[in-house]
Amino acid sequence: MMKILFVSNLFPPNQIGGYEVLCARVAGLMARLGHEVHILTSCYGGRLPVSDEMPVSQGLRLLCGDTIYHAFAKGDLRRQVISDDNAIVTQEMVERLRPDVVFAWNLYGLHREYFHVIERLGVPVVCMLTDNWLAEMMARDFIGTYFQRQVYGDRPGGGLVPVEPVHKLKVSAIFGARSMQDLYTAAGLGFRDATVIHNGVDLTASLARERKPRRECGDNPIRLLFAGRLVRLKGVHTAIEALAELDRRSVSGQRSFVLNIVGDATDEAYLAQLTSLIAKLGLAERVVFLPPVAEAELPDLFDRHDVYVFPSLYEPFSLTLIHAMASGIPTVASAVGGNVEIVEDKETGLLFAPGDASDLAAKITLLADDGELRERISRAGRDVAAQFTVARMVGQMEDYLIRQSQG
Repeated sequence: MMKILFVSNLFPPNQIGGYEVLCARVAGLMARLGHEVHILTSCYGGRLPVSDEMPVSQGLRLLCGDTIYHAFAKGDLRRQVISDDNAIVTQEMVERLRPDVVFAWNLYGLHREYFHVIERLGVPVVCMLTDNWLAEMMARDFIGTYFQRQVYGDRPGGGLVPVEPVHKLKVSAIFGARSMQDLYTAAGLGFRDATVIHNGVDLTASLARERKPRRECGDNPIRLLFAGRLVRLKGVHTAIEALAELDRRSVSGQRSFVLNIVGDATDEAYLAQLTSLIAKLGLAERVVFLPPVAEAELPDLFDRHDVYVFPSLYEPFSLTLIHAMASGIPTVASAVGGNVEIVEDKETGLLFAPGDASDLAAKITLLADDGELRERISRAGRDVAAQFTVARMVGQMEDYLIRQSQG
C-alpha cells in the first residue's frame, strides 16, 4: 500500500467547482482501497473539513484577492512571505510523512514559485491536469493567445499544433482527456512521464433507473435543458441564440421550444448579458433560470426534459455531460475539447460547431424531427457513458501512482 499526499488549492467543504470535488472523491476511494492518504490544502473559504478517512491540513494560503479569481494586491513583500510560508509548510509535511508519491491537483492561486517547490521535494510527483492551470503558470502568453483566438475568437475550436517542449518539468502527469494533453503539448510543456485517464463519475443512480423511452418527445413545447455554470466559457448565449433561430425555422403553430437554464449564476456580469440578450430576442417567456441541483437529482432533471444542450466554447472533460448521457437524454454538444472524446456524432449524440447558433438549431431540429434518431442516440449514449465510472478512473490512477512511486 502507498502513502499518498494530495495537494490541492481547495478541498471540500471549501469548493467552487468540480476539480476539488473530484479530488476529494478520489482521495476517499484511495483511502478505502487501503492506502494511507493525507491532504494538504488551503484555508480559503473558512470552513473546516470533516473527514474520518484521512487527515486534512489547511496549512496553505492562496495568493489571491477577495475571491480566488481576483489578483493578489497586498504587495510584493507580503506575497513573498506567503510564498515562503507555503514552501516551509509543504517541505515540513513531506519530511514528516515521507510519502511514496505526491499527487498534485489544482494549484491555481499558489503560483509558479510554489510549483517549483513541489518539483524539488525529492519524492515522485504526479500532477492531475483536468484544466489549464499549469499551462497558465508556465506559458501564460500562449494560454492568453489561445483563449483570445481559438476560444473567444471568430472561429472557436481551432486545432492545436504540437511543439518541442520549452518547459521540461520534473513531474509526471495524468491528463483527464486527450484534448488537455494536446493543449499542454502545444503550450510547450514536457513531463517526466504522462498518461491519459478519462475522468469518471458515480453513475450508480442513473444506471439503476429504467431508461426513459425517447422515441416520442414530450408535449409541445419541446423542453431544452442546459445544466452547468453560467460563465461565458459554457456558451449559454449560443443556446439562447439557437432558441431564436429555432423560432425562425419553425412553421407557425407546428411546434415551439423552451429552454431551462440550471446552474450557478454567481457571474453577475455574464448573467446580465444573458438577460439582455433574452430581452433583445423576445424570449423572456421561454427561457427560465433555475438554481443548481445536487448530483443525486440530475437523473430526475434530465428525465423532465427532451434534449440536453451543451454549448461550451472550451471544455476539458465534462462530468455533467457524462451524467446526461447516462440518463439517456438525447444530447447536442459543441465539438470542442473532451466533448468529442465522449460524444460520437450521430451515434451517441450530435455535435455542432462551437459558437454557431445556426448549427446548434439545425441539430436540435434534427433531433426534434427524428424519433428513431432520438431513441438510438439515447440507448447508445447510455452505453458509452457507462464506461466513464469513478471506479474505473480510480483503478487506473492507482496503477499509475504505484508505477511512479516505484521510480
